[in-house]
Amino acid sequence: MAEEFGAAGYNLGGRVLVQAWCGEILKTGAAVMVTSIGSRASFRGALARSILEAAGPEIQTEVRRQGLIPSGSVVITHAGALTGVRYLFHAVVTSIASGYRADPELIVAATRRCILLADLLQQPSIALPAFGTGLGRVRKEEAVEGIISGLSSVFPSCTSLDRVIFATTDEEVFGLFNLRVLVVQALLHREQELKRALPELPPALYGLIGELLQQMEHARAAGANAATGSATLLQKAEAMISLGQELQQRLAGESRAPFNTVQWIINTGNTIIQNVNQYSGPVAIGGGDAVDLRDSQGAVVKPAGEVRQRFGNQG
Repeated sequence: MAEEFGAAGYNLGGRVLVQAWCGEILKTGAAVMVTSIGSRASFRGALARSILEAAGPEIQTEVRRQGLIPSGSVVITHAGALTGVRYLFHAVVTSIASGYRADPELIVAATRRCILLADLLQQPSIALPAFGTGLGRVRKEEAVEGIISGLSSVFPSCTSLDRVIFATTDEEVFGLFNLRVLVVQALLHREQELKRALPELPPALYGLIGELLQQMEHARAAGANAATGSATLLQKAEAMISLGQELQQRLAGESRAPFNTVQWIINTGNTIIQNVNQYSGPVAIGGGDAVDLRDSQGAVVKPAGEVRQRFGNQG
């Protein structure tokens, strides 16, 4: 992999932001780092070995004291020699009965436990790997969907955790997580919020709101379809932002208007644009000026015109 970069975060509910990191988990700066191990405390995978090498062999000794670890469980240890890391979580997403293959349901369970434990320990951030995509031999799509499912089910109850980082060195898995599943879940959450807010909105704006919901649905479809080019997703995100801004302007005189809901929709559109550009490379907008956001982490950037052509990787 030529470079490492982190995507801007999406909110899937509650206080926690989720972001993808294309690079080594050890470089995420998270307070808690998670690795995947076997039920017999085997650190055979590449990620487990790299963490063990960096943290020290006493970590494996500590885990082995637990005996046979039930599938779906998480063992917590100190971080050994890892500077700035508070805890290491060791999750088991395989089972002996399945021939040590990863199970999507175990991925969901382990993800949930990792998040709940990090929140219980009052940690600000946690970095998760792509469970089961190595020696676990699970399909990449199943692994990513299992992780997202586990995350979104527990976020509303989090009171301390601020950030979850999904870390992988596999660019295909990064793209799947960042540009497809995460986009779809973030948009779905915002759609549901907007629909719940309808009783607070003037009926005269229902037509505009319907257009906005339609663009959000189109963006979800573009994000979910691997065959859809990133340019289509960018166009839908741009339309979302434009309609959201128009809705905000027309709501300016409404004291009970759910401005936060509309602003989050605009923010989600901006995040989609930033992340697609950051992952895929420069895009041509308007008259053809190139915009490359890979070095602008954390920025909110809105292209000045409609996306017409994309350069670089066709991810």
